[in-house]
Amino acid sequence: KNTELPEKQILIKKIDNRNPIEYHQYPDKCHYILNEIVYGLNGSKGLMNSHWTEIKKLKQKYCIMFLSVNPKKWNGKVNFCFTRYSSVLMDPVNLASTTKKIVDALVSCKIIDGDTPDLICEIPHQEKCKRKEQRFEFIISQ
Repeated sequence: KNTELPEKQILIKKIDNRNPIEYHQYPDKCHYILNEIVYGLNGSKGLMNSHWTEIKKLKQKYCIMFLSVNPKKWNGKVNFCFTRYSSVLMDPVNLASTTKKIVDALVSCKIIDGDTPDLICEIPHQEKCKRKEQRFEFIISQ
C-alpha cells in the first residue's frame, strides 16, 4: 500500500473553533477525537455514493491528521472502540461502516498492523448529540 502523503494539499481546518483532531495517550491506550462527522454507507458523502478518488483524499486527510499528533504505534492485535456522536442515529450495519476510511488510514500510516479479524476487534457505539457537537471518538488498546 502507498503510504506517501501529499505535500499539505489537503488543508486541515478548524471546525467551529475546535481543533480537527485531539489526541490523548495513556500507558495502555490512545484516545482520538475527530471533530467532524464521519459518514457511513448511505447519503451523498457515504461509501456507496463516493467516487474512489474522494475516498482516497479522505484517507490521506486522516493520515495527515493522525501523523500530526505523533501517535503511538501498535503491534499485533488491537481493540478499536469507537463512538459516533451525531444528531441522527444510524442503523447498526451502517454504523459499522463508518470506520472503513479511518481504519484504512491507520493501517496506511502504520499506526496499526492491519484490519483483518485476527488483528483488530471493533466495538461500536453511537450517541445522539446537537449538530455543533458532532464528532467521532475512538480508543485503541490491546
